[in-house]
This record gives sequence, structure tokens and C-alpha cells, in this order.
Amino acid sequence: MFALHYGTIPVARKTGGLADTVFDEKNGFTFDHPDIHGVDWALDRAFDWYLNDPEKWLELMLNGMSADFSWKNPASEYVKVYKQMC
Repeated sequence: MFALHYGTIPVARKTGGLADTVFDEKNGFTFDHPDIHGVDWALDRAFDWYLNDPEKWLELMLNGMSADFSWKNPASEYVKVYKQMC
């Protein structure tokens, strides 16, 4: 989340919390298989965008930097659920 905030494009395996924060070709690059082929596939796409499509690369950066990972919205949703239960 810190990397996204500062405009760094992540290359991440689609697992756990990363699957909830890094979205393929929206704010980073993801891969499913934790082997050399999976990582290579994601890196190839990342290098291709960086070298050949700077507009798409900038869009990825801006998408990541504009994401809100604060507790402001989830906290209000928890309050709503709590109030419904009471």
C-alpha cells in the first residue's frame, strides 16, 4: 500500500491481502503461479508497458496513488452492521 501511495507499480502474486489491493493492469501487475513462468509473465508485461506505453504506465501510477486504503469507509460500514444488530 505504501508503494502504491508513492507511485510505485507493484508486481505481486495474487494471494492474500495482495489480491485485495493489487489489481492486474489497473494499479499493478499480478500473477497466479508462484514459479519462474508466472513471475516472468508479469514482469514481461510490466516492462512492455513501461518501455512502450508511458501513458498506460502513468495511468497505473495515478490509480495506485489515488486509492484510499484508510479505515474511514470500512469503519462506517462496521458501525452500520453493529447498529443493525442492536
